[in-house]
Amino acid sequence: MLVISDLLSEFRPNLSQNSKRVYLSHIKNMLPVSTFNSRIEMTQYIQDNLQDLIKKIEESKSPSTRSFKLNTLIVFTMGLLGEDSNEYKQLSQLRDKANEQYADSNKKVSKKYEQNAITDEQYSKVLNTLQQKAMVLMKNKSTNFKDVDEIQTWFILLVYFKHAFRSDLANMYIYYGPKQPIESDKNYLWIKSPKKLFFVFKEFKTKKSYETVIVPVHKTILNGVIKYVKYLKDIRPDNDRLLVNKKGKGLTPNAIGTKFTNFWQDVYGKNFTITLNRKRVVTNSDMMAEYKDAKKKMDKLAKNMMTSANMLEKVYDQDK
Repeated sequence: MLVISDLLSEFRPNLSQNSKRVYLSHIKNMLPVSTFNSRIEMTQYIQDNLQDLIKKIEESKSPSTRSFKLNTLIVFTMGLLGEDSNEYKQLSQLRDKANEQYADSNKKVSKKYEQNAITDEQYSKVLNTLQQKAMVLMKNKSTNFKDVDEIQTWFILLVYFKHAFRSDLANMYIYYGPKQPIESDKNYLWIKSPKKLFFVFKEFKTKKSYETVIVPVHKTILNGVIKYVKYLKDIRPDNDRLLVNKKGKGLTPNAIGTKFTNFWQDVYGKNFTITLNRKRVVTNSDMMAEYKDAKKKMDKLAKNMMTSANMLEKVYDQDK
């Protein structure tokens, strides 16, 4: 059987491990790679099914997704058929078109970001004010849902200040133990020990590319997270949810996104969303300059955001 990972390493020897995972995930979704016994078979399949492959790629609504899939197919097509092949030329033209569409869509996001951006200083100032009240409410072990909700709002903002997650913090569970629960397919805050906490993601947008993602709780917010979890345990000993609604059920991604955006709308009158918050992290010049100087660190940031280093560089380079 043809080993696709070896083929990718031959065609793109300098890819990072994260990028390799993304490429392999895409090619396995597009081609029946497990049935190929030789390069000739894979080459023949691409030639015979190119138009169907293109049609399937074009069904993706996101220009960035189309671009990534086309790039993946281009890598193998170029390696197997060469740059002079009609297949490679056709795919390259489509990739360039997808890249242009992505650039246009990103300009719209950039304009929206400029209009609705929250600076780190603004964010930190509001967070500190919320934290002071939250600490008092948690110390008093308030069970009034209005207070609980206010504490949760502080906690959400605390996490998103240092962690540029999507809305995957919603529906997250809490798990205590020295080892991860192997059978679990849920997202959870893993409390490995009193001072070692990790966000574990198993259900998220790009899980096919990254499988399980484990992110240590940032050291600057660790104490706040520990106090929040202790508070939850004090008022609801049987609760295993990180965030809850009035009925005690886990918050949905839509609910946490709405809560985040509405909060900033009330404070600054800006439509600052979780998506724009991710952009705040990526376009933070000090942070990204550090990561761009150290590729391994950039790969780590990308993985923790459950995206690709290539995507981070595109966004950063466009906005610096």
